Amino acid sequence: MLLKAPFILAAVTLVLGSEDIFQAVTRGVAPEQHSLYASNKFKSSGQWTCLDGSKTIPYAAVNDDYCDCPDGSDEPGTSACPNGRFYCENKGHIPAYIKSWSVNDGVCDEACCDGSDETSGLAVCPDRCAEVAAVYAKEQAALHLIQSEGAAAKQKLIDEAEKTVTEWQEEKARLEDALAIKRAELMRRQSEVDSLEKEVKGVRKTSKKKCPPCNSRRTDLVTLRDHVESLQSELDELVSILSVMKRDHNHNFHDMAVKAAIVGYDEFMTTYEDTKKEVNDDLARLDIPDSDDDASSDDSETEEDEEEEVIDEESGEGQALLEKIESSLPSAVKSWLPFNKEKSPTKDAGTISKKQMTLQAARQARNDVEEEIRQDEQRLNTINDDLNKDYGAQHEWLKLKDVCIEKDAGE
Repeated sequence: MLLKAPFILAAVTLVLGSEDIFQAVTRGVAPEQHSLYASNKFKSSGQWTCLDGSKTIPYAAVNDDYCDCPDGSDEPGTSACPNGRFYCENKGHIPAYIKSWSVNDGVCDEACCDGSDETSGLAVCPDRCAEVAAVYAKEQAALHLIQSEGAAAKQKLIDEAEKTVTEWQEEKARLEDALAIKRAELMRRQSEVDSLEKEVKGVRKTSKKKCPPCNSRRTDLVTLRDHVESLQSELDELVSILSVMKRDHNHNFHDMAVKAAIVGYDEFMTTYEDTKKEVNDDLARLDIPDSDDDASSDDSETEEDEEEEVIDEESGEGQALLEKIESSLPSAVKSWLPFNKEKSPTKDAGTISKKQMTLQAARQARNDVEEEIRQDEQRLNTINDDLNKDYGAQHEWLKLKDVCIEKDAGE
């Protein structure tokens, strides 16, 4: 038994020596990479290959404070290789890497809270990982609280946006159904107006009653024509003003009144030229005889009756002109025109036949339906525009719709 003691002591010494060598070789190496530095140490050749495979060096040359490998992998625990990295274990906190040239430079590196980067004696770096970990945990808790509050605020925006979008979609469906019904009603109203117009025209043609003095009728027609022409001139001027406003307004300033006026202008211009042509054609068809030529026509009662029919029809056509102009205007434009139905030449209410009153009521009912359709279509277009806009993946930015944010950036 005594003879075996020296051999046991030698084996223990060899093991302890190997452990010291392993610790020296793996200084500055992350635990998951230890096998890369320990795999060749027990080979009889005693050689080690750089991690990039470029060179093979003696195993004893690893961490010997001399840079042998181009990739700096042979000096993980010294500052010999400028392109190497040193691993700080930082027990109790988060491990970190620092540049190899910061190792043993006499400065305690902030990333190595355990002080493992300074072992040469140039600086004494205490282990501060417990203190640093406590501060880090406090900061992370505060950050987590901010993130939680932010996530809750974002979810609130998403919930509100989803509710708004759902309301838009439901309103869109209601408008589409209502428009289908109102368009059918408009067709019925228009058919009713057409039928009444034919009846009124038939009554005028069969009536043999003498009209009031023709000079008075002609005066009304001349006044009506002048009124239509004056209105047309004012309307052209207004169209010009709106055209300039649409062209020159500030596109970066979202004035809802200006926007509504431009939308109304665009809708109006789609039919304006056609309506203007129809009005001009109707004016051209108004044949107004001179009063001097009418003196000779008093000799014949038949001629007066025929003339009455022509004047009645022309008066009706003139009144229709004003109604045609007014019905084609959007509401945003009507309020800007000096258009007063009471000033338009009409017959005395006491002389208007029951059918004419019925016809006027039918026209008004038709115009009301047309206005409702126009408003519904405008609202539907607005909803479609909003639904097609990008407010984020979950509409989280819908809250900022029509919100103007200003910031003074100085110069």
